[in-house]
Amino acid sequence: MSSSPSVPALEFHNVSVAYGERLVLTDIDFTIPSGSLVGILGPNGAGKSTLLKTAVGILPACSGWIKFFGSTFADHRHLIAYVPQRESVAWDFPATAFDVVMMGMFHEVSWWQGMGNARRARVVAAMERMGIGDLRNRPLQDLSGGQQQRVFLARALVQNPSLLLLDEPLAGIDVDTEAIVMQTLKELCANGATALVVHHDLSTVPQYFDRVLMVNARLICAGATSNVFRPEAIKATYGPRLSLHEAAREVARPIMNYREEK
Repeated sequence: MSSSPSVPALEFHNVSVAYGERLVLTDIDFTIPSGSLVGILGPNGAGKSTLLKTAVGILPACSGWIKFFGSTFADHRHLIAYVPQRESVAWDFPATAFDVVMMGMFHEVSWWQGMGNARRARVVAAMERMGIGDLRNRPLQDLSGGQQQRVFLARALVQNPSLLLLDEPLAGIDVDTEAIVMQTLKELCANGATALVVHHDLSTVPQYFDRVLMVNARLICAGATSNVFRPEAIKATYGPRLSLHEAAREVARPIMNYREEK
């Protein structure tokens, strides 16, 4: 990792994003301090995934600007790891779990160079950290949903990123995988990395995140979890008739069928 703790990891300034003529995000403005573990919260269709895709250039912003560590995404691409939703990945890709994790280091080597023993050792270490060291020779398509998610998170870890952008990494995984993912993220952030995580389970927000962004087409609030994750902000984000329990149940409903039982 190579970033100054005094420089914000990510800044959005009056960013708006549209699909055709329909605005999806309007005037999004926030600053994320380095070392933060941030939950991105909001109802389905609120623009959470769009926010991450815009940050890494998959979608263009129609106004405003975005900075990573005080500069552009292109300047810091090698420090940023993005993990999309599982549903957006072609899981029949013909590769082993080891191959997929190793792809996280392709920015370091030219196509004609071999990966070398040191880099292969990094792949093994990342897989061991995610508890999938014994799966290295298994085809990606043969893994369970939780195992696949661990593979893609190991691919992010092997980059040694300063900033991780994770789109619903806890959706459709078992309890043990969720614990491993969150413990790993907490350790990374304690050592200076920053992570933004699209998240649905409101009941775990105080336990998991030190900061939150609450979004519903616009930014409802952003800040320390203890300061802004309050009933009034939840109602403003999810609807005035929803209590915390009801909002949690509402956002969880679309993904309940994907959760795995251990």
